[in-house]
Amino acid sequence: MSTRFVVERLMQALLTMLLLSVIVFGLSRLSGDPVNLMAPMEASAEDIERIRASLGLAASPRRYSRRSNTVAARRGLLDNGAESAVGASIPRTDALS
Repeated sequence: MSTRFVVERLMQALLTMLLLSVIVFGLSRLSGDPVNLMAPMEASAEDIERIRASLGLAASPRRYSRRSNTVAARRGLLDNGAESAVGASIPRTDALS
């Protein structure tokens, strides 16, 4: 195996994983707002906003970037207190591991 072949395969794998994560993220948003699906029928607007904030689903054009960084931090892929792509500090939580 040549080095070029291995590098090409790695680049293809990274591109495929990125593309799949974008597709899955987009499909998950097609079903509607996940907070509205999770919140009880009698939830107030403040309850819905609290749930949205706790899950990191606040409306933002950088939602995908923020969500993927949060997932990476929770899984230990980022160092404790690492800076995300949007500049916010992400504390590492071991409770979900």
